Amino acid sequence: MSRASIKRGQKNKADPKSRAAPRKKRVKKISNFDRFIANIPISSQHLRKIITAAIVAFILLALFLFGRAMGVPQMIFDHYVDMSKRAGFEVKRVEVNGMNRVDQIRVYDLVLAEENRAMPLVDVERIRRDLLTYGWVKEVRVSRRLPDSLVVDIVEREPVARWKINGDIALVDSEGVILKDVEISGNDALILILGNGANQQVGSLNALLEKVSSLRPEIVAANWIGNRRWDIEFKTGEVLALPEGKEQAETAFVKFARMDGVNRLLGRGTLRFDMRDPDRAYFRVKTAQDKNESDDKKTDDSDDNSEKPAMPATSEEDGV
Repeated sequence: MSRASIKRGQKNKADPKSRAAPRKKRVKKISNFDRFIANIPISSQHLRKIITAAIVAFILLALFLFGRAMGVPQMIFDHYVDMSKRAGFEVKRVEVNGMNRVDQIRVYDLVLAEENRAMPLVDVERIRRDLLTYGWVKEVRVSRRLPDSLVVDIVEREPVARWKINGDIALVDSEGVILKDVEISGNDALILILGNGANQQVGSLNALLEKVSSLRPEIVAANWIGNRRWDIEFKTGEVLALPEGKEQAETAFVKFARMDGVNRLLGRGTLRFDMRDPDRAYFRVKTAQDKNESDDKKTDDSDDNSEKPAMPATSEEDGV
């Protein structure tokens, strides 16, 4: 067997067939998630920050829920309340301002319940809500005056009229709010209003009466008729029928006041003045039949859609 000599420095030429075949380059498959991330218009650095913040928030939320389940927040709050009381932040004085008509005993019973209570435990909003349920109270401000005082400022409602509805009488303020659970005694000087929804019209009535201040002391009642107009009753028993509409009623009332100032219409035996016609005024005079009737009986006026000007059956009307 012959030996093959290999010269030094000469490369060994391998058989081409013995060479290993070149490896094929693997193509990396892109998942749907990678495609989704690539399509987000945010840089990868920014995205990493967002993911990190979300993880931190999740961990904090988990810690909070765990601590809440273990009662940690309540323990911290109780410790805070105890420290406040030791530092002197405790209700020792109660000051209530603005009480004239409101039941003072009820107010103090409610407010003094907070005495000797730590300031952080005083629920000022609850006190305010409870006081607003009282009839006379319009607005309330409850505040803490550190270190040891609780101040309650009350704004009371001012009654402007007595409203008679379904046989009962209640006081109402200028906004038409019914003053519930209040005594009506001592308010007989207030005008009496009648009719459904009359309390909601008390503001417009006051504005109307201001136009005829000279007649205001003579007026005792006002009847809201048909939810559209007023009948005014005077001390002398006469009734004045005003037209519908704010301006029309004011014009007619001012005209009547002027006529009364010149001719003194009130107290002369007339039963009814009808000023609904802008061109004429109709007077219903008292007849013999009317004189025999009881003084307590008042002239009815349904004022329905078929309402007619008040005319006596047996007497003439004087047009003015």
